Amino acid sequence: MSIQIDIQKKLQGFHLDLSLHTEASILGILGASGSGKSMLLKCIAGLIKPDEGHIEINGKTFFNSTSRINLKPRDRKIGYVFQNYALFPHLTVKENIAFGLHHKRDDQATNLINLISKLHLNGLEYKYPSQISGGQQQRVALARALATNPDMLLLDEPFSALDEHLRKEMIKEMAQYLDLFKVKTLYVTHQMDEAYYLCDDIAVIKHGRIDNISHKSTLFNNPLTLESAKITGCKNFSKFESTASNTLFCKDWGIALPMGEAIPLTSTNCSTLGIRNHHLKCVDPSENPTSPNQIKGWISDIVEMPTQSTLYVKFNQPPHGPEDYHIQLDVPHEKRAQIKEVLFIEFPLDKLLFLED
Repeated sequence: MSIQIDIQKKLQGFHLDLSLHTEASILGILGASGSGKSMLLKCIAGLIKPDEGHIEINGKTFFNSTSRINLKPRDRKIGYVFQNYALFPHLTVKENIAFGLHHKRDDQATNLINLISKLHLNGLEYKYPSQISGGQQQRVALARALATNPDMLLLDEPFSALDEHLRKEMIKEMAQYLDLFKVKTLYVTHQMDEAYYLCDDIAVIKHGRIDNISHKSTLFNNPLTLESAKITGCKNFSKFESTASNTLFCKDWGIALPMGEAIPLTSTNCSTLGIRNHHLKCVDPSENPTSPNQIKGWISDIVEMPTQSTLYVKFNQPPHGPEDYHIQLDVPHEKRAQIKEVLFIEFPLDKLLFLED
């Protein structure tokens, strides 16, 4: 899938100024609420007209302000699954799926039957949306989007209305459907696990701009920006300064980390250090007394989860209360009993993230 997008759209209190160029077959658009994800999809689908720029998908120009090209939505061959599914309550499942078919040809009738079968909607054809479950509604919306044999599929947070158990089941189903139908897909979400499971490449969007785009494993293991690290689940950050002795002074944590070698900055604009919860380790300094990156800390709060505990830790002095902490880390329940109020945290140097703001 070739996507060439450079557009601007100004609304009251928001400015979409977006450049996106990719060949990914399934591209995830990951960002916080209000970042411009859904607006991007609506611009591609022709539901919102950009102020200027161009949109080209697979060599076909959808919009070009200079050439005054702005294809109507029906001429773009786009399948769209909306966040709330947007099913027509007065139409049956079969009628909802067939709604976008302008000419009821025999081959389209056959396609409709195949879609109902492949998406496991047999027996529901004459029920109304209010009579079926949330997961079934989601499959109906997907079937309607696929009914016109679109060149591209737009999915706008399709699982946001589902409970957690059903959401996980539907993510697995969606992966099977995307593999089955082989349609080029743009998938919008604010959930990292969804984007990682379903997509090849992921673009992070922040305040209407593309913050970063890369393969999903690269984005998670080596994010380049603070926003990319945050949206992929990293929670520990500090501004830092480097010294001539290759030591990092972490300003927000008030600690120094000897690096032992040249500091591996990904760019000269890096000013924030990050590390993920699960990469921090509780250690016994007597077992490795020569390690320079074992920092003494005090537990300020503990949050118990089904399989692990999250420890909130303050450095340099005991905390004043549960909100007084510098970092957080996750430990399995079986190790929780071994950890005392005063502990030592090890920072693995190869897990540190050097980030641009």
